[in-house]
Amino acid sequence: VTGSGSTVTVAAGTYNEQLTIDKSLTLTGDVGDASAGPGAAAPLLDGGGLVGSAIVISPGTSGVTIEGLEITNYRNRDLDTAFTTGGLGSAIEAFSGSTSNITIRDNFLHDLGWNGVLVGNEGQALHDNWSVDNNVITNMGFIGVELTNTQNSSVTGNVITGGSDILGEDSSGNEPADNSDDGILVQT
Repeated sequence: VTGSGSTVTVAAGTYNEQLTIDKSLTLTGDVGDASAGPGAAAPLLDGGGLVGSAIVISPGTSGVTIEGLEITNYRNRDLDTAFTTGGLGSAIEAFSGSTSNITIRDNFLHDLGWNGVLVGNEGQALHDNWSVDNNVITNMGFIGVELTNTQNSSVTGNVITGGSDILGEDSSGNEPADNSDDGILVQT
């Protein structure tokens, strides 16, 4: 537990967990040099195939920086499950209400069941002032960076490749045909 506005420095190592951020804070690992992605000693958030997103930023939260991390292996539910849901399996998610003044930089986000970064909502108040910079995002289930119902935001200097299954595999390992996306989606 840390106070609002604090910096949490995450040591190198592997962490198998999900986080919810509901206050202003900086979560920092190894930001590395000027190239996209984190440094060699970046801590690893490994979901191990866990259903859900790695980091969820709660509605109403402002002033968050997430930097210098590697995030992998979070997934969506199986395609033939009644509750397959968009959004689950993202590295960083803020998909309800609104958030503001959020910076996501120098991370390696890969092998995910949905997006690298998912920001949006179903028409509630706009998210504001998101900066998604200098990340490496690959092998995600849908889109590298999605900013829906977001204003005054930027996506720069990222390396994004390899969108694959929109909803993942069914429980038999079958992949739906022709459902690949990648890149950046910005819409209001």
